[in-house]
Amino acid sequence: MEQPETLERDGLGQSSGASRSPAKHHQTTTLVMAWAVDRESRRPVYVGQLSREKTGLTCDCVCPACGARLQAVNAGKMPVVLPADAPQSIAAHSLRASFFRHHNHQQGPGCKSRVAELAALRLLAEQGLIEIPAPQHRGQFHGLSKTLYFHDSTGDAVRAQVISRRYVGEAIAILTLDNGREVGLVLRGHQDVGDLGTVSAIITIQVDDPDVALMSQEEILARASISPQWMCLGRHWDDERLQAEADEAARQKALEQLDADPGTMWLPKGATPKQASESLLHWAVKEVLAVDGKFQAPGYDETLTLADPRGGLLSQTIHLDGRMLQITNVRDEQTRDGYRPDLVCTATDGTGNLGEFELLIEIAVTHKVGADKLERIRRDRAACIEIDVLSMRHGGALTLAQLRRLVLDDIASKRWLHHGRLDAQRQQVRQSLATQQRAISQRLRAEEAQRAERQRAAADQRAREEALDRVSQQWASSLDGTAVVQEYLHLLSCAWRDEPLITRNGLAWKVLDFEPYVRRHYPQQAVLTTKLFNGRGQLAWALQTLQHHASPDTSALNWATFERDFMQHGFSRDRDQWRGLVYRTVEFCNTRIDPAQVDAASKRIKQVKASLAAGEAIYARNRELDVALRLMFPGLAGLLDDEFGTIDYSIKVRAEQKARAEAEDAAARTEELLQAEARLVEQAARDSKVAIEMLIFQLQWNPNFNLPRSEEQAIGYAKLQAVPTSDHEVIRSAFVARQSGVSFADWLISLGSNTSDRTDEVSNALQAAHLVVPKHTPVPTVIATSRRRPRSRR
Repeated sequence: MEQPETLERDGLGQSSGASRSPAKHHQTTTLVMAWAVDRESRRPVYVGQLSREKTGLTCDCVCPACGARLQAVNAGKMPVVLPADAPQSIAAHSLRASFFRHHNHQQGPGCKSRVAELAALRLLAEQGLIEIPAPQHRGQFHGLSKTLYFHDSTGDAVRAQVISRRYVGEAIAILTLDNGREVGLVLRGHQDVGDLGTVSAIITIQVDDPDVALMSQEEILARASISPQWMCLGRHWDDERLQAEADEAARQKALEQLDADPGTMWLPKGATPKQASESLLHWAVKEVLAVDGKFQAPGYDETLTLADPRGGLLSQTIHLDGRMLQITNVRDEQTRDGYRPDLVCTATDGTGNLGEFELLIEIAVTHKVGADKLERIRRDRAACIEIDVLSMRHGGALTLAQLRRLVLDDIASKRWLHHGRLDAQRQQVRQSLATQQRAISQRLRAEEAQRAERQRAAADQRAREEALDRVSQQWASSLDGTAVVQEYLHLLSCAWRDEPLITRNGLAWKVLDFEPYVRRHYPQQAVLTTKLFNGRGQLAWALQTLQHHASPDTSALNWATFERDFMQHGFSRDRDQWRGLVYRTVEFCNTRIDPAQVDAASKRIKQVKASLAAGEAIYARNRELDVALRLMFPGLAGLLDDEFGTIDYSIKVRAEQKARAEAEDAAARTEELLQAEARLVEQAARDSKVAIEMLIFQLQWNPNFNLPRSEEQAIGYAKLQAVPTSDHEVIRSAFVARQSGVSFADWLISLGSNTSDRTDEVSNALQAAHLVVPKHTPVPTVIATSRRRPRSRR
């Protein structure tokens, strides 16, 4: 096998050295081709299949585009192996060892493209299998609204075995397939193939890449398998069928948009779009009902009213449930008694309530059924439903699918215009309303009569009550103050015992109505009509209860219940201060207490009385209500007059207790002072004796009787020493005693307590007057330790 070699010079006589620029090299490769056409047979020739003998013009090939003779350069040689550092802009297949080039003429711009398509045609025709592209056809339809509707129909791609082939010139190849059909492969620009006879399909070969002219057979076939655009289907045996399908599908699209004549609908010549639309909708509804055979009928509600004798309206509702109707025998308009319905059909109610009946269907496109036509339908007693197609259009055109769904399922766009069942219900409702109206009128008349009778009875009762009130008021006005209060207490007692409020003379009263008479007699005692006196569980209730159970004709008092009611209902602020009075009333009235509770009651009463006797104020009452209490409870006057248990008594007891305590404190303090004075006197005596003994021990008369010679001289000496005048008498007494021969001790003792308190002053005065002098002897131990210097008193 011949080894690849490096091309030293190309067919144009230029060196292939490394110094050649890539741009120039690319220009060289664009002027060569790997394919040509044999001049005699007009069949494509690949340069790689030529032998060395076919080099140059001996190849006998021409250019299929311009017809010029071609040279086969380096025929029979292997492809050039490019250097590893060759520019990447040069494709690996762009420079080969052998190629074709024009001999004398300049290569034209379409030569390579024509050669490429011719080579592709021949190679595709020579394959054993062929891929026929899927045919495609677009159909279109002009709707009634002048809108264009399109649809694309696509056939099947075919992969078939080629059993024979023949060529018509160099631009056409006729292939016979194993299914008996013939397929024509035609180069671009040769579409006029009317003389091909029974060819079932025509495929146009169009190659837009001129570099295909440089490819080998294998490369062209590989490129064709991934470039389906090379094979353009010009004719196919399914063209008529596919076109018809596409046209019909486009028409169906228009029909789905209700924008086409369905073919079964007659339209008058020159019909307007509005007339066409209305007729088309009528047809569509009829078609839906005929095909689907069912129809969702709406419900029906109508409220009938009649004047209510009481004012306002009486009302009842006629109701018919929505239901699915089975539809048969759908037919177009038929003229009836002065009107023509849009559709007539036979309807059957699956529930059995309505049965089978003839149903008229009115289709409202631009206007609904008028009053005149509606009256004719009702007079004809025909069942009729109106379909409002306009209400079905929500924001755009209505499609056939939407119309089908709305006609079959929607109830919002439908309404009953008439049905025999509705007439019967309407008549029944009117009769029922009339019956109600008569019954209400009769009841109102009866109620009016009863009301008048009640008013007469009430007027009679008011007259009797007013007469009785006048008698009661006259009686109450005739009572004095004491009687008024007693009747008032009687009414309160009835109220507290839940008995009828009747005075002792048999007249019925209310406590509130009687209170003004109490206030009229005792305007200053308004407390009588307050809660403290008229409330259950309050003070007056407690006193009345205790008095009531004091009678031998009544049962014994349940003390526990009495305590509970009084504690619960009484004013917390006043409860304790009135408890003293209440508990003393038990003893005062000799209230009969349940024997089982006597001990508990006695113990509690003793505790309260002990507190009152001790002067404690917790249970002591204020006497400001005593006047009112005497008015209401005259039997308690003795108890109320007793000062015991009042605030005054409490104050008095506490004052006496305070006075006794103060007297006792004063006596104790006096006794203590006397004892203290006695102790002081006794101590002073002892202190005086010790002080005198100390002076006697320390001093003696001055032995010099000439100093001083007289009292005046002694006082003069004292004055020189600033001795107080009060001590001058002591000096005189001492001078006389010394002159008289009285001993110093006797004289000092004779002075008594006056001297004992001021021994220091006496000692100083005598020494200043030179009447005494120190003995200059030590002080005896006993006397020194026992002597206490008395405090000087001024």
